[in-house]
Amino acid sequence: MKVVHFGNDAGGQGGVASVIRNHLTRELSQVEFDAVSTYNPNGSNRLVRSLPFLRAIQQVTTLRVGAIVHVHLSNRGSYLREGSIVLLAGLRRLPTVITLHGSGVQSAGRGWRTLLVLITRIARRTHVLDRSVLGLLKLPPERAIFIPNDVREEEERVRATGDDPVSFVFVGEVGWRKGADLLFEAWGRLVDEPLMKQATLTVVGPSNGSVDVPDLPRMVCVGAADPGQVRASLLSADVLVLPSRGEAFPMAVCEALMASCAVIGSDAGAMSSLLPAAGQTVLEGLEVLILERALLEHVGDRGFLRARQTAAYAFARENLGRHSVSLQWYSVYEDILARGARDSSN
Repeated sequence: MKVVHFGNDAGGQGGVASVIRNHLTRELSQVEFDAVSTYNPNGSNRLVRSLPFLRAIQQVTTLRVGAIVHVHLSNRGSYLREGSIVLLAGLRRLPTVITLHGSGVQSAGRGWRTLLVLITRIARRTHVLDRSVLGLLKLPPERAIFIPNDVREEEERVRATGDDPVSFVFVGEVGWRKGADLLFEAWGRLVDEPLMKQATLTVVGPSNGSVDVPDLPRMVCVGAADPGQVRASLLSADVLVLPSRGEAFPMAVCEALMASCAVIGSDAGAMSSLLPAAGQTVLEGLEVLILERALLEHVGDRGFLRARQTAAYAFARENLGRHSVSLQWYSVYEDILARGARDSSN
């Protein structure tokens, strides 16, 4: 069995690249994995950025019959670019799986959503991380896949106790959608609170310019970071804070749970079900005062914080580990090939 992933460069930054890397390193002896980049975000001009897509088109035309095409879509431009890969694979009758990343489906206009509906009709299965998109895409549940993003398994960390400073971390694109403005305002209002006197905040990720990044006490902005730096940031933090206005199934949350981090997040996308299942904090609204209370709660009661961290790791080990998720994907691929064989014989 061969599975070829099409999408963002697996060696790059961001959630899509992280998911593709996880697929490529699955320990499934029955499956040969490969990846084809479709976009170069660092290209100096549009032509250079599009060269990987042209090569990807050529790759689809030469894939042997029986290979499974797994395409990763993330936003409106991706619906055209990677959507073309899905269309070409469909014309060649190659079994195709789509994974929808990000929160673009909810915010897409009618035209973009219509295009995405057509694309999902071509694929044999569509992997969604937020069940609410099924109605938007008019996608029957039997054609949808619900498998969580898996993360690298970690050993449970031995936590410091007593009065050690609590370290908070934000991971992701620093902008309005991720709620960075809410976090900055809350942090600025709390820096003089007695409970927060030694607490620290590390902001990991590139700024998209949609919010101002203030200079605040005990807050350090790292900027863009590679996967190793993101992992190190989570392993050294106590609490991940992600007050997002729009999400699908954020990898940062999955990685934080496996790193024994407590999580404070919004109810955007799959976080509305993921965080309660993992015993973590879901903000009751995207208001600064609500976020302030959550931050103080994690600093003021160390027993509460340790319990959240223990619950986070236990949930991640059981539900987000590589082995469990890999077996689920193998079952999906096997079923797709079996259905294709039956369709061909009829």
